[in-house]
Amino acid sequence: MSLLSDTEIIEVDRPQSGDAWSAIIGGAVAASAVSLILLVLGAGLGLGGLSPWSSLSASAGAIAVGAVIWIIVVQWIASAFGGYLTGRMRARAEPSDEVFFRDTANGFLAWAVATVVAAGLLASATSTMINATARLAAGGAAAIAQDAAAGSASQPTDYFTDMLLRPLPGSHPDVTAVSGASPNMQPTAAAQGATELRSEVGRILTHGLTQPEFPPTDVTYLTDMVAARTGLSADAAKTRVNDVIGAVRDAIAKAKSAAEATRAQAAKLSIYMFLSLIVGAFIASAAAALGGLHRDDIPAKMRR
Repeated sequence: MSLLSDTEIIEVDRPQSGDAWSAIIGGAVAASAVSLILLVLGAGLGLGGLSPWSSLSASAGAIAVGAVIWIIVVQWIASAFGGYLTGRMRARAEPSDEVFFRDTANGFLAWAVATVVAAGLLASATSTMINATARLAAGGAAAIAQDAAAGSASQPTDYFTDMLLRPLPGSHPDVTAVSGASPNMQPTAAAQGATELRSEVGRILTHGLTQPEFPPTDVTYLTDMVAARTGLSADAAKTRVNDVIGAVRDAIAKAKSAAEATRAQAAKLSIYMFLSLIVGAFIASAAAALGGLHRDDIPAKMRR
């Protein structure tokens, strides 16, 4: 008798893997496609609310709030769709007490894959925009450098310099009184003196505004310079200097307020997106569990 005939073969059930990657990837792709479709629809609706005529266009705040709400809704709908497909398409191969957990786990994985893919696409788009901007900046660097060398590059204080040096209507102030040049100078030299004058005024404004209080000596110097350049009296020139300094400080305060508002809005948006992603993960898991229940209920109905 052969020894093989007396050998008893015992079959051992091997544990089945709980991750169904075909269903997970399918659900993630479906969620990404639904997100794309709804985002395109949202872009169309948003552009429909914009108009160059202020009376017909929605406010910027309303558009921003609507965009945030739409992104959150899109994320939830896509998570539900992808999670349900993942649970419905997953092949069940585990004990009954593990079905619910594995369905929800696969739904969560589908949401995670879709989120990572979306983040990668967003990062790629952002990198492309940054590279394009860098190329444009490099292409225009020579022209910008040439303008700066010629003294024509715009500076933040140029407008306020114009306010200071604006002559009275009909007056003919003596430009050379400030630039220190001879009255018989050539036109080119006179233009160069005026450019140097404007540059000096801009430097004084820039330096003075970085101080807690504008230096009194600079105020006096600017007053004399404005009086000689514009034909104003000493008192009127001093009033103009103080008004311009106040206007610059107001502009700086408004810029800081705008930056602070932008920072606060960005912080709120980050918190909203965090909560949206957490809720989206829960929706995907719950939808996968619902898809699993519908999957398991079909054979029972067919038997009846």
